Amino acid sequence: MPQTREPRPTKELRWLYERLLGRLPLLRRLPTRRSVLLQLLLMELLALGSCWGLELGWATALAGSLIVIAVALWSELLLVVAPALRVPLPPLTGEAARVIHRYRTTMFHRLHPEAAPGLLIFLFVGYVLLRPWSAAPGALDRFLGTAPHPVRLGVEVLIFLLAWDVCYRQGVAVWAGLLSAWRARRLCRAELLDRPADRPRPEWLYHLRRLDRRLVWFPAANVLLLPAATRDPLLVWLLGAGTIALALLLAVALVCDERLWRSTPAARAPRSLRGIRQRSGGEHREPWPDPDIYPRLTDGARVAVIGAGPAGTFFVHLLREHARRVGLNLRLTIFDAKDFTQPGPRGCNMCGGVVAGTLLRRMRESGLEPPPSVVQSVVDGFQLETVAGTVHLHTDDPDENMATVFRGNGPRDLVLADNVSFDDYLLEAVRGPDLQVVVEPVTDLAIPSNEADPIRLAYGRGSHKVEMNVEVVVGAFGLGGRLSRRVEELGFGYHAPETTIACQAELLVGEEHIREQLDGDIQIINIGLPDVAFIALIPKGEFLTFTLVGYRDMGLADLHAALEHPAVRAKLPANWEIPKRFCHCHPRVPVTNATRPFANRFVIIGDAACSRLYKNGLESAFNTAAFAAHTIVHRGVSAAAFEDHYLPPCRRVIMRDNAFGAVLFRLNRVASTHRSAAAAVVSLMQGGGVVSERLRRAAWALFAGSLPYRWILRQVLSPRVALPVIGRTLAEACRRKR
Repeated sequence: MPQTREPRPTKELRWLYERLLGRLPLLRRLPTRRSVLLQLLLMELLALGSCWGLELGWATALAGSLIVIAVALWSELLLVVAPALRVPLPPLTGEAARVIHRYRTTMFHRLHPEAAPGLLIFLFVGYVLLRPWSAAPGALDRFLGTAPHPVRLGVEVLIFLLAWDVCYRQGVAVWAGLLSAWRARRLCRAELLDRPADRPRPEWLYHLRRLDRRLVWFPAANVLLLPAATRDPLLVWLLGAGTIALALLLAVALVCDERLWRSTPAARAPRSLRGIRQRSGGEHREPWPDPDIYPRLTDGARVAVIGAGPAGTFFVHLLREHARRVGLNLRLTIFDAKDFTQPGPRGCNMCGGVVAGTLLRRMRESGLEPPPSVVQSVVDGFQLETVAGTVHLHTDDPDENMATVFRGNGPRDLVLADNVSFDDYLLEAVRGPDLQVVVEPVTDLAIPSNEADPIRLAYGRGSHKVEMNVEVVVGAFGLGGRLSRRVEELGFGYHAPETTIACQAELLVGEEHIREQLDGDIQIINIGLPDVAFIALIPKGEFLTFTLVGYRDMGLADLHAALEHPAVRAKLPANWEIPKRFCHCHPRVPVTNATRPFANRFVIIGDAACSRLYKNGLESAFNTAAFAAHTIVHRGVSAAAFEDHYLPPCRRVIMRDNAFGAVLFRLNRVASTHRSAAAAVVSLMQGGGVVSERLRRAAWALFAGSLPYRWILRQVLSPRVALPVIGRTLAEACRRKR
C-alpha cells in the first residue's frame, strides 16, 4: 500500500526583520519598545562617535541623528504593524475570505518578498553614495570629504549598514502599501457589488481601516531624512519619488476603505477590535482563529497542566469554557505531587491566603465562588500600624470585602472534621470526565524542534517513571522547584523570576481575641524595621497567619525577633507565648518577572511567569491562566501565538505595573523609616478632606490589591496630595528639631 505523506507543519508567518530580531540573544528577551530603544541608543552612539572621530560638525551629526530616529520609528512601526496584520478576524465568507487569505499569505511569504523592494532601493542608494562610473563625487564624499582618515573605512561601513536599515524598512512599507491598495480595491469592488445596502459594516473593516491609517506613518517619517538627502540632488529625487509613490498607494487603500465605510450603515459600529469582541455575541463572541497564521489544537488533543494549585485549576476551568464556545473537545491531565487534604506544609502551597474582592467577584462570575466552609474569615478592613500611630481603613462596599482561606487542610498538628483547603476545593470543582488528576511529580520535559511533534513529559517517583506525549503543556509549577530549573535548561530563553524568601506562621490566638481586640481586620505593621517590607497578621477563624515579607531572605530567627517586637506583641493576647512547635513555612516571593515564559506548545503561568509585586498572587494566577486559555483556544499554540497574544496582556496587566509597585514600596519604605514623614501621612489621613480621602483610598488599594499600582502612584504623586504631604513633613521635621 502506498504510504500517506504527513501534512507539512504550518510555518509561523514572520517578516525577515522579525525573524532576525528573534534570533539576537539580547534583543529577543526585551519587550518591543525596549528593544527599539536599545537599537536607537546603540545606533545614535555610533553615529555621534563617527561624527566626532571625523570632525564632521554638528550639522552632519544632526542629520545622522534624524536618520537614526527615523529608523527607530520605522522599527517600532514594523513590530506593531506585523502582529496587527496577523490578528485573527471573525468568520469570513465568499470573496472577502479569499482576498484576505491571499493578502496575508502574500504579505508573509516564506521567501520574504518584502525584502525585494528594499534591495532595489539599496542598490540605487549605493550607486548614489559611491558614483563608481561618474566623474562627479558621490554622496559619501560629500558627507565625509575626500581626506584620508584612520577610521574612515569603519564609518563608511556604518553608513552602508544604516542605509540598508533605511532601505529595508522603506521596502517593507512599499510592499505593505502595494498589497493594502490591492486588497482594499478588491474588497471594495466585491462588497459594493455583492452585499445589500442595509447590511451593517463588516467587522473586519474596522481593523483593516485602522491598519491602513497606521501605515501612513511610514511616508510621514521620510521628512526626517531631508537634512541628509539635501547633500545630493539624486538623493532628494529618490526620497521625493519614493515618498510620493508610497503616499499614492496608501491613498488608494484609504480611499477604498472610506468608500466602503461610507456605503454601509454606521449604527451600532464599534471603533476597535475590542469593541468588536464586546459587541458580538453568541458563537462569534471571540475572534475567529485563522488556521493559516498559527498552529492550532485539533479535536481530542491532550493538554497537560503541571501544578494543581490555583493557577492550574483556574486554567483548566477557563480552558473548558473557551473550548466549549468553539465546540472543541480536549483531554486534560493535571499533575501535582501534593495532597491538599493534608494539614501543614506537606499539603499546603504556602501563601498568606487572602482572596481579594476583585478575584472573588471574578470567581463568582466564573462559577467558582468558594463556599462558607472554605472561607475562614470575611475581612472588610485593615489596621495600619506605623511609628506615628494607627490608621483604620474600612470599606462599605460588599464587593471589596476580602476572604481569608487555608491553602492546605489547616495548620500542622490540627485535624479538622471538614476539608477546608482552598486549593483542594478548586481541584474538586474542576474535576470531570475530561480531566485526569495524577498525584505524581513531573520530572522531565522534552520539547521537539518540529512544531508539529508532541511534547514528551515524564512523571513518577523513583524508578517508576511513566512517559506521556501531549500536544500542549502548561506550566503552573511555581517557584524554586527542580522542574523550574529543568525548564531553564531546555534553552528556549526562559529564566525564572528572582525571589526573596518570606516567613509565615500560623498562630493560635482564639477567635474571641481576633473579633473583639482586632475587630476582625487584617493588621498591617509597617514600623520601619530593618530590611522588612511589612508584617501582616491575617485572621483565619481562631488563627492568625503571621506573614513577614522583607527586602532580603527572612529566616526563623527573623520570625522570632518580629514576634517579640512590642508593636507585634500588642496585637497578640496578653499571656500569649511563642509555642515550641508551630506550623511555619518559608515561601518564595517573586520580585521580578520571568523572561520568555513560552515555547512552541508550552506556556508558563502563575508565579513562575509573573505575579503582582508582594500582593495578589492568587489574582495574578487567575489572570495569567485566563490569558493562556484564551490564546490556546482562539489564537494558537506556537511560540509566535504566545508571544503575540499571551505575553502582551501579561506585560500590560502585571509586568509593567510592577515597576510602579516598586516605586510605591520604595516610597513606603522611606515613609515608614522617617518619623516626620510617617507623622505627616498619618495626620493627613486622619484629618478628613479630599487629601485624606485620596490617601486612604490609595492605602486601601495598595494593601487590598484592588487597583493597579500605576493608579495608586498617580494618586500619591498628584500635586493635590504630594504637596500637602511634603509641606506637612517639613513642618514635622522642623517641630522635632526644636
